[in-house]
Amino acid sequence: MPSSFHDRINLILSRAGGADSVMYKKAFEKFDIGYCCALTAEESRLGKESEWINTSDAKWSKYDVNFSKLRPLDEEFIEKLRWCEAVAIDMMTRQETGNLLSYSDRRRMYLRHLRFWNHLILEKKINLFVTSGVPHELPEWIIHGLCRHYGIKNIYFQTGPVMNTVFLVNDWEEPAVELKEEYERLSAQYHGKSEEEIKLKPDYEEYFLLQRGPKNVLPWDQWDTGRKSNLVFNLLLAPVRGAAVIYRALNPALLAKKLAKSAREKAAYKMFRFYDKNAQMPDLRKKFVYVPLQFQPECSTCPQGGAYTDQLLVVQMLASLLPDDVYIYVKEYPLQEEWHPDGMGRTIEFYKDLLEVPRVRFVPAKFPSSELTKHCITTATPTGTAAFEGLFRGKPALLFGHRFFQYAPGIFSVRTVSDCKKALEKILALYVPDVKDVKVFLKAIENIAVKGAFIRDFVETPEFGLEDNIRSMADAISLLVSRLLVSR
Repeated sequence: MPSSFHDRINLILSRAGGADSVMYKKAFEKFDIGYCCALTAEESRLGKESEWINTSDAKWSKYDVNFSKLRPLDEEFIEKLRWCEAVAIDMMTRQETGNLLSYSDRRRMYLRHLRFWNHLILEKKINLFVTSGVPHELPEWIIHGLCRHYGIKNIYFQTGPVMNTVFLVNDWEEPAVELKEEYERLSAQYHGKSEEEIKLKPDYEEYFLLQRGPKNVLPWDQWDTGRKSNLVFNLLLAPVRGAAVIYRALNPALLAKKLAKSAREKAAYKMFRFYDKNAQMPDLRKKFVYVPLQFQPECSTCPQGGAYTDQLLVVQMLASLLPDDVYIYVKEYPLQEEWHPDGMGRTIEFYKDLLEVPRVRFVPAKFPSSELTKHCITTATPTGTAAFEGLFRGKPALLFGHRFFQYAPGIFSVRTVSDCKKALEKILALYVPDVKDVKVFLKAIENIAVKGAFIRDFVETPEFGLEDNIRSMADAISLLVSRLLVSR
């Protein structure tokens, strides 16, 4: 057999289609793949026995099976997975691009997903689940839940802070644990040395200097990489698109859906204007905690934010613990309205509830985040990058969720009221993270992170091309799979 191991791998691959499938084939070429189920937008197959499930159908629990022949679910099993169900019900908000989904709609879909994937995992003896990011689409979240329930190995990926870097992780709640260990090792190595003696590679040094500078810097995976539409292609498609417009105009069901969407967008417009009306230029002379609202729905809050996917909970906790002279400056994510003009991820009640919290002030969404970070006493966020970036300016942060930088010096992980109280006591006593320690943590990232990215995130450079990316990612995946097999 091609592998030196005596383990046959039966796996589920999620979001592994298109160009990424080449990377996965290379990553698994030395292993004995008995069965592979690819949950992808484009057909992808791997291993001796392969199965393809289209993500567009799967997310609506449309599976080409006779459900009466699948293993049934019992009460004991369902109760043990209540934690998975609770997140899944919330996660379905991502699918409300048309009509709103009732609770009964959501629960029906959840149980169909649960039954289908539970049957497949047990029948095919699945022992590995790999997905290109933290599970945040409904099918892959439920697969993740079942794998955790049965003790099946998982591999996820998280984007690093420097362009074309990722972390390979087994648990999104404890991401990149080896990063914590590497930071502790380097802290001992650089003890007594100056900041200048900590040498970084050019791309990490550039990142360090940018974060130390006065301007706000977008994370690399949010950059506009200059992709432009193909004029000829668009001209050729014009007649097809025109016919599609006529079809939609004459189809009663699609027309009703369009009218419903239009009504939602009008209501959302009023909601966002409510925020604008109540926003005011911040007084940077006051003492304040900076709370940058995160874009929703997205994996950065659901599931990575845990219970704090409801960001109101963060603000309410802060208000209950802060002195009366410390304000809470809340700033809406600048692209929330642009990316979700129908209001998905927000309600006017959410804004009203925030304003009811003592000493909360709304800040205009376009106000520079760097200015707020510069003048605040601390940032507070489920997983937002503002927390990590603030460290380079000597600003501590309260992190309520799970992200790779939760191990960084100056980051206070908050799970309980007690955690938050202790952190605020230290911060109000004028604790400032040492920039040298932050640089050591960046060095630890340099040593641990994988050079590469998934194709949709990849930014090609003269020194690092597509083939280099595929090879680097495939080697990293292969190495981690080998380690997981040995640990079984």
